[in-house]
Amino acid sequence: MPGYYLLQGLLKYFRNKESGIYSQEQGDTVIGGRTLLQITQLLDDYRINGLYVRRIKEQTINIGKVNWSRTIARSTAFPSNGSPVYLDLSTSRSRYMANCETAKIHAQVIRELLINYGKLLFNTPNIIDEHLLRLEAPIGDKRSQIAYLERELCLSYYERDIFLIKGLIKYLRLKKGTEVSDVLIGVRKFHTLWETMLDECLVGKYSVNKKLPIPVYRTIKDNFVTMAQKGQRTDTVLKHKKYKLFAVVDAKYYEARSPQTAPGWADLVKQFYYQKAVSQLEGEDAVISNHFIFPGKEAFLKSAHVAERENQYNQKWIVCQSIHRSIVIIKIP
Repeated sequence: MPGYYLLQGLLKYFRNKESGIYSQEQGDTVIGGRTLLQITQLLDDYRINGLYVRRIKEQTINIGKVNWSRTIARSTAFPSNGSPVYLDLSTSRSRYMANCETAKIHAQVIRELLINYGKLLFNTPNIIDEHLLRLEAPIGDKRSQIAYLERELCLSYYERDIFLIKGLIKYLRLKKGTEVSDVLIGVRKFHTLWETMLDECLVGKYSVNKKLPIPVYRTIKDNFVTMAQKGQRTDTVLKHKKYKLFAVVDAKYYEARSPQTAPGWADLVKQFYYQKAVSQLEGEDAVISNHFIFPGKEAFLKSAHVAERENQYNQKWIVCQSIHRSIVIIKIP
């Protein structure tokens, strides 16, 4: 189902560390990304651990685990063969409540998520089981449910319980005061997702952005300020495992069906400059090729070049050109 794969792609993109850093610098590129992440975390937790169960530890006598310090302090010992014997042992045991108020809130949230997003997120219908249908609705509105969960959180000490209750509180706060159940999820600029998809698929990814030069600004007081966040940022650089072969790749999300719709001067200069920067890092013996990648099946252009304005250009001229003055154009369906 297309919707399932699209949501999985958006979720993977949003979870990617480098994409998250880019989003913080450029503004959120994924609309509803945090909501999508929260929904999937709650559903994944339910699929792994099931509904919330409250653990209650109660004091007992002769049933459960013996608490020897409490037994010695509160029980009378009887001598037997020179050793004390305790007839009444102070013990404790854990009891589990599967129908507490927190479990009801949890079931209500999971039912709502599965109805609205289950088919899109799991690509399968009818995934609501009898455990969710058996529990009745919780008491009160979302505000009172949040207050109850906050009180329950103070009494919880298991890692899973804390994670789950915090997630439920965040979700209910998000839904509080809204009557519309729909959530808008998407991307503002799909080319950022396209770049990340290619970056994951291409073999030999080489992390070079942190090694590239950055701008330094000189103030009127002769102070020098570096701005790493404004430095060069390549889409993808590939490196051969054995040889000093590199490829600087720029992913474009349009068809480039003709020279008129091909990348402009700014894109060409940027790619040549990236190529030169990588060459300075890796040495003159490194062979560095340049590539534009576009979506599509049919290629309309082979390569892009920079040359003198008055020259005549043909196949012979192309062959004579240095690799440092050409960019190969590739189509990927």
